[in-house]
Amino acid sequence: DDGSGGDGGVMAEDGAGNGSEKDDDFEAVRAAKRGRLEHERVVDGIVAPSPNATEEPKPLPPRLAAALGVVLGAVVRSVLTAYEGSAVGADVLQWRLAWADEICRVWNGVSVDEEYYRRFAVLNGGIAGTSSAAAVASSSLSSPSAETTWTVPEHMLSPGSDGKPTELPKKLGLFLRLHNDDVHTYEEVTRALNGRPSGPISVPHCGRGNNGQIGGAGMSSVEFKALSGRTSPKDIDLKDNTIMDQSHTSPFKQIEPSNATASVGSSTTNPRSFRNRSLSGEADVPERQNRRFRGESTDVVTPSRTASLEIDPSSQLVTRSSTAEELTRRVDADGQVLVRDYKTIDGAGIGFSRLRKDVGLHASVMTTPRLDAEERAKQLLEWLAELLTAHPAVSAIVVQALVDVTDGEDVLCVDKGVGEQKQQQQQQQQPQQKELRGVIRGVAVWTNARMLPCWSGTIEDWWGEKQTLPAWRRRLDVFPPHLESSYLTREEGRELYRQGLMSPWADNFATESGTDPNFYANVPYSLPDSRLYKSPHSLWGSLPLSHIRPTNISGKGKFSHPLLSKISNSMMLEDDDENAISTHVFLRNRIFLIDTDLRKYQEGERLTASLFPHKLEGLNLVSGVGHVSENGSSGCRYGDASMGLTSKEDAIRIASCSSYKSPISPVLLLLLFDPYTPKLLRSSLHRLFLKLLTDSRFKSRFAASLGAIVHRPTSTLFCAGVGTEADTLLSFTVQLFTTGSLVRALGNLDATTALLCREDRVDDAENSCISALPIAHGVVRSIHTNILGASRETARAMTGIHDYDEEWIGHVSESNNNQKSPTSSGKSNTDHPLSKLLPATPDDKFIDSRCMKHKRIPHLLRDLEYIFETSGTAVKLLKSWRTPSSVQPASSGLEAMNESITPSPSFSLQNGPTNSLATYNTPTAIDFSAVWARFLRLGQGIDLQKRKVSGGHVEYENDRWLGAYGMSLNLSGTGDALSESPFSNVTFNADEQSVEAFLESAKHANREAMGNLFAAFFREIKMWLYREGLQDSGALPNSEPGESEALQRSTLHVSVSQLDESSVNQISAATGVSVAESCDVACEVGVKILPESKLALLEAALLYERSKLSSIGYCSHGVVMGDWLKVPHSPLAGDGFSFHLPLHRALARSIRCYCSAVVPTQERVQSPDRWWRLPLLDDDDDFASSDVSVSGFIFKQDNLSALVRPTHKSANLRVMWSSGPDCSPPEAQLRRSRSRMMSNLLASTKVIHSLCDHPLRCIAAAQQIDHHMWARNGSSLGGMALNYGSVPLCRSLRDLDLTMVQLSACGFNVGLGSRRVFGLLTNRFSMDGYLCDPDRRVPGNSYVRPGWVKPPRMQDPEHAELLAESFFTTVCIIVSDLPPPPPSSLNDDSVLRHSLRRELLHALAVEPRSHSEAMAAASTAVSRRDESDSGTVGIDGGSSFRAVFTEVLQSIAQQRNQGSRASSGPPLFELKPDSSNEYDPSFYHLRRTEHQHAMDNIARLRKQKLAILSKGTNSDMVLPLVSEPPVCHPRFLPSRLLLHLPPMYAAIRRYLMYALFDGSWLPPPAPEPVKPADTDAIGADAMLTVSFPGSNTSMTARREAYHRATSSMSNVSSISSSAIADTPSFSPAVVAASSKSFLEVLHILTLQVHTLEECSNLQNTLPFLDHEQKTLSSRITINTYLSQLIEVPNSLVNVWALLCAPDGPLPSKGSGENRGSVLGLLIALYEHRDHGNDDGGRQKSANDDHGGARTLSADGLKWLLRFVNALVDGAESVDAARRSATTGIRIKATTK
Repeated sequence: DDGSGGDGGVMAEDGAGNGSEKDDDFEAVRAAKRGRLEHERVVDGIVAPSPNATEEPKPLPPRLAAALGVVLGAVVRSVLTAYEGSAVGADVLQWRLAWADEICRVWNGVSVDEEYYRRFAVLNGGIAGTSSAAAVASSSLSSPSAETTWTVPEHMLSPGSDGKPTELPKKLGLFLRLHNDDVHTYEEVTRALNGRPSGPISVPHCGRGNNGQIGGAGMSSVEFKALSGRTSPKDIDLKDNTIMDQSHTSPFKQIEPSNATASVGSSTTNPRSFRNRSLSGEADVPERQNRRFRGESTDVVTPSRTASLEIDPSSQLVTRSSTAEELTRRVDADGQVLVRDYKTIDGAGIGFSRLRKDVGLHASVMTTPRLDAEERAKQLLEWLAELLTAHPAVSAIVVQALVDVTDGEDVLCVDKGVGEQKQQQQQQQQPQQKELRGVIRGVAVWTNARMLPCWSGTIEDWWGEKQTLPAWRRRLDVFPPHLESSYLTREEGRELYRQGLMSPWADNFATESGTDPNFYANVPYSLPDSRLYKSPHSLWGSLPLSHIRPTNISGKGKFSHPLLSKISNSMMLEDDDENAISTHVFLRNRIFLIDTDLRKYQEGERLTASLFPHKLEGLNLVSGVGHVSENGSSGCRYGDASMGLTSKEDAIRIASCSSYKSPISPVLLLLLFDPYTPKLLRSSLHRLFLKLLTDSRFKSRFAASLGAIVHRPTSTLFCAGVGTEADTLLSFTVQLFTTGSLVRALGNLDATTALLCREDRVDDAENSCISALPIAHGVVRSIHTNILGASRETARAMTGIHDYDEEWIGHVSESNNNQKSPTSSGKSNTDHPLSKLLPATPDDKFIDSRCMKHKRIPHLLRDLEYIFETSGTAVKLLKSWRTPSSVQPASSGLEAMNESITPSPSFSLQNGPTNSLATYNTPTAIDFSAVWARFLRLGQGIDLQKRKVSGGHVEYENDRWLGAYGMSLNLSGTGDALSESPFSNVTFNADEQSVEAFLESAKHANREAMGNLFAAFFREIKMWLYREGLQDSGALPNSEPGESEALQRSTLHVSVSQLDESSVNQISAATGVSVAESCDVACEVGVKILPESKLALLEAALLYERSKLSSIGYCSHGVVMGDWLKVPHSPLAGDGFSFHLPLHRALARSIRCYCSAVVPTQERVQSPDRWWRLPLLDDDDDFASSDVSVSGFIFKQDNLSALVRPTHKSANLRVMWSSGPDCSPPEAQLRRSRSRMMSNLLASTKVIHSLCDHPLRCIAAAQQIDHHMWARNGSSLGGMALNYGSVPLCRSLRDLDLTMVQLSACGFNVGLGSRRVFGLLTNRFSMDGYLCDPDRRVPGNSYVRPGWVKPPRMQDPEHAELLAESFFTTVCIIVSDLPPPPPSSLNDDSVLRHSLRRELLHALAVEPRSHSEAMAAASTAVSRRDESDSGTVGIDGGSSFRAVFTEVLQSIAQQRNQGSRASSGPPLFELKPDSSNEYDPSFYHLRRTEHQHAMDNIARLRKQKLAILSKGTNSDMVLPLVSEPPVCHPRFLPSRLLLHLPPMYAAIRRYLMYALFDGSWLPPPAPEPVKPADTDAIGADAMLTVSFPGSNTSMTARREAYHRATSSMSNVSSISSSAIADTPSFSPAVVAASSKSFLEVLHILTLQVHTLEECSNLQNTLPFLDHEQKTLSSRITINTYLSQLIEVPNSLVNVWALLCAPDGPLPSKGSGENRGSVLGLLIALYEHRDHGNDDGGRQKSANDDHGGARTLSADGLKWLLRFVNALVDGAESVDAARRSATTGIRIKATTK
């Protein structure tokens, strides 16, 4: 039996209980049902279907099983009582009243209210010790003594007229206990214990109700009679448990009680009049256990002296510092310690406030009985853990006691049909007997004590001598012991008593049941219902079921009991009509646990709710002991259910926006109270839970309680510092959230309800009230609120709240009145947590909070990571839960964020996973993608860094950057799990047909999921740029600028001269407004005031762009306003930047994951233009179409501007209309359309620009820091840059930033294109004016001095060279390491093999490595799925990651020969020479120093390889500097157009001149002739010898000596006059001695060769490419390539330094023409630096000590010149020219 037939009403409604394999969400529910059936079987003793004689134990006897149910239930209740006491002690609003009640009961000599009946008779009748019930009854009927006055809480909590509080009973103490946490330091705790308070501390009263002014005194028979006589049955509202008084006057105020029981408010009599008498329970008071007390005691002096010492604000908690230090050590070792004992409640309250308020320590106030209860509970838990292995029935009973939500009503009993044979035998033996209804069946597990009502049989008539039957026998007739309805809890008994005596048949009830109407008359006071639990930190509360639903609950309108039914119908029923009497018992409302979700964000240093719960909206309305009316409750009747409850109206409003509502079970309460208990007690319970987790029923329901309900309050306490990470309850999440069935169940409301509701039967009324957030939503919301609570905004908002305020009711009432009342259905969808996005924090103060420093947030993020990795969960979360028909037009920006961006499949489709958010019945629920994007925004732009451009070194370096990096990395890891999970959950061991069907189904689901995720990121980046959606409590002025505003500076520039006349006229005619000449506006967070004429100019410019696109044909339109938007930013000049961009990097990771999805070959052939596109970002639109829009306007939006439209706000673009604000409705609509359209276009353009700009800022700044340009900022910046660019952390930081730059360089609709990205690269690397052709001022202007235009001056001249090298290296990385192509099938491991090969090759190029070291280095290239050994790659269980790694290692490496003296270490592997040509000098996972070692090794290996290849041949083989770049995904292929831009050739040309001129950015000037008088001094130095490559001849000539004139046209300082004769100004010797490397430029030139054919064909292979990229691709040919190489800009024509000798300084073997071109500069460097011939070999160079780098550069230059020569010689293709360059065989020789 799989349990499919009885999963409850929820499953029956939607058909989820049919056991279908597709119904994964209910797998845990079925497991729980199977566990329940198994428990019933073992308890009932039924033999298993397939018994195993060696394992199946004998069944327990029925009576023993029933007795175990009662005993184990009592054990669980005892443990729960101890846990509740620990929690109450941590809340000052609860323990004051709770401990006062406990003290009063000790003084009064009673433990429960029923004992007041006997205690009153004993004290007033003088019959102590007698057991005669008749005497007690007669005493109760007599007039009580006027001297009898009970002790009430007011005596203990409110001081008397002399200011002396009431003393405590003997042997009962109050203790202040301190709990351990790992967020406070040793010094902080010691200082809190031994230090003096900073200010006065008052007693925390919080209202008169908390001062003991409570009531609910018992009623006498006269009062009952008056109530029953005055009211009719219609006036009794049994559902509300109240009497509707027609006169609106309480009957207690009109009728004086007949007895002399004092009310709570009457304190005139002596409260201690009988305390010196012998109390019956005094002997049972335990001795104080001093062995647990390690603190200090209050001096035993007079009461007044004691009070003054305890409440003295200047006194210390612990007077001796040594004692404080010892206590601090003990609390760290033991988990808690008793700090001090107190003699007064007020003193304990002040001590509690000092620890909680000043320092935020977790403290509690305990009493002696509560400490004993904790010790007892610990022993009981250990006993239970040992008892579990005794018998399966014992385990079943324990589980039943823990998970039961019915308080014992649900019994373990096999249903009909299971034990049919046993039941048939019983019927055959007794065929004449009727089936009795309500008979006790099965094993009842009572967690609350049940008994026959003790008030039955107390009437005097039952004890008379004339009675034929004894009273106890008659009592059994009223409450038959074989019926379930006869056993009631004390609370149920009181309610039955109250209902009977308040009914019209009260006399009949008293006679039939033998009830004394004065039984409860002597109860002096009462507290709220003990089941109304409340969180000590006001994080949750409880409400009756009647206060949750606004309408009557079917079947629950009245309280009922068989006795009431029998008495009320006795006159109308026949004697034998027993079936007419109901056996149903309903005497108390079911209590539900709720979370208000109205609480303000908790301040990070301490839980604000722990100090000011009455000041936080919603918290005061939660029920519990701490909730007593601010005016007290002395007017309430005894047993009044309204005491301790808020009004129904407020309760329903709170419930409507609650995060969860659930019935209460013991395990749920234990989990909620767990953070407040002692360490040893908590550990005992955790061990019991670990043993029970093997039970499927317990595990499922335990997961529902912890995941759906308890996780949020526990995580809040955990982040606030309550508890330690070692023993937190959250340690169970790794076992629960890694179980797929449990995670799926917690993401479906129906499945969660089935695991939280009762199990024995379906109760639709209760089930409909159960609710919880999806587990992923709940965890994200919990982390989000805790981070918000630690922000500066929250801290400032809470600065006005310092002390307890007794006058708080006005604030509460005002806040309640401002809230919207719930709708008639009881649901307020606008306030529901699922329909409201949490705000982002405007600051990053949370980095310094304790939850971040002590790594509390990462623990919660790991839980979220486990959830995402569950199979199918990520897709369900990211898919839109609305069908296309259910999408409604959005009325606001936030509501519109929920619109379905891509078509969603219907829920009835079975071809893919559906979003289970639809089960939560919240029409305005926000998709998880938007929730996740908003959560990631918390880390966006944090820890802003600014370069110190002046001043000295930073004096103090903080380590907050570590917290910021930790958060970014944790967010990245969790986001990676969300992005990768949709593509990694594949069943490989399936047949091929099933896999193909799965891929087809998963493709559409993943495309929709990723589309929703892309849209959420795109929108949230827009809101981040515009600083929208921020937390605003009103504490900070709106005009205060934030530090991150510097990140979003931007301006808009458009001129009418850029447009054609047709577009301008067309816009002018359509709008009736003349177009402005120019538009230059700032748009950081929107355009504040834009004149309509400038708006018309922008519209004309857009129309002009659109008209150009419409004439091009099919293509993407590219970025619309790309050339108009300017974003100035320079980190080197002092602008701020942040290394933390989780939104951008999450988008990059999602794009990479989508590009790695399997795309079959057939799909590639069928859809060559679509299979590679990104969802949503690459969708077609009609922006470039010539049709007008529906509204008749001539301008249209593109798909990306429509994407951000839901986030539009009027403040984004405000237009000043030329005709004024007044207009007609049609004109107003047109105005809104125009401004909104332009605003959305501007917003989308800013987002597109940001996708490249912000990641590029991080890349450029990291390069600057690596080159020590930020030295003044300290070493912390170096640590940031090191972690940013080094493996393995760079996978989550720098690598994803590179992906965003690559995406933008590709163009299409979402990218800037290669031209704009190149310009942005130049600007962000501060290379404007450097990497471009030099400008020369033309003579003729008398005000401008002729000569070269100097580049911008830098702080250090060396910075320019370093930044230029970084610039070219970054370009090489951008075009080389692109995302790989997708696999064609599940068993295609080519991408994995290539990635492993590339990583491993470069790791071995640095140094030989062992097998484990090589695997660690190669792991950088694999995804999370590939890292698992069990993650197979093929359908047939193909190669695993380890197998692929081994194959790759064997193919490129060889084991190193360690010689005869081999070391004891592992064998090392070194790179083979055959693979040395694959080395990339700019490989981004190696540091610069590692590349230096690698190039030395590669130069040696390449020499070995060439020696082998050229052996036996005369060819002069040479290898290029770098091999062909790896094959990439087609979507990223256009980024390689960066290499072929005309500005790129200008940058190459400029840097080659820099290398040729030995570090001068400008050409050296022509030398001036030396005067004749100085000729002799020059001597032989004037003789110039020039050798030509490839020739044995040399030319020696005598030239006139020249010296260089001092010039301002070069950055290199002039040579002094004393060195003019010894050092030539510019000569071949200067070039040969140059130490400036051009390796990076040579790398760029080599990549140009490799990508020449690939980039020239992009216009054909990618028809969707935008028009600008297409134009660039179409212009790339061999001829244009050669023309770019030989092009000489006008500024370099006839420059002396570039002329050939004898006209210039450098001779040449060739013509020497066009030396100002790229090719001419390369030849000059080749001739005079790298390959000059001197005595048959290369001439001596100053850079010979550079080793491998110089060798690789020389060979690469030689290969490149050979390639160009082959093209000139007529090579048929680029490949032929490359082969010729490698082999050294000229093309002409092969064609002859």
